[in-house]
Amino acid sequence: MPWPDVSGLGIAVIFGKDGFLQDPRVRAEVHVLREVLARLGIEVLGFGTDTRKRFPGRAWALVVRSDDVYLLGRALEATHGHVFFRGTIAQAAASSPFAALGLDPEGFPFDLDAFAG
Repeated sequence: MPWPDVSGLGIAVIFGKDGFLQDPRVRAEVHVLREVLARLGIEVLGFGTDTRKRFPGRAWALVVRSDDVYLLGRALEATHGHVFFRGTIAQAAASSPFAALGLDPEGFPFDLDAFAG
């Protein structure tokens, strides 16, 4: 089945293949990313994970209404650093992408334990 042509519709896909069901940090990252996108006024149209028999849920994707690929990349970069480098020496550097978006990383708290299991 061919993919539909969505060029010109202002739709993009943000994805990762870093273990959504296997790693609570990835689930937290997607949660925070959705909050960041909402704060930026970007509508999430859908979310899904892969259904492979081996390692299901490893890949994830968000379908969003935006044609600003640069902004989406910056949002993903900011979110990734915020979740994966929290509590490390790199945390301060990881906060700079939020500033570039005009956002404060403190406005996106999360409890990693809530995503465990």
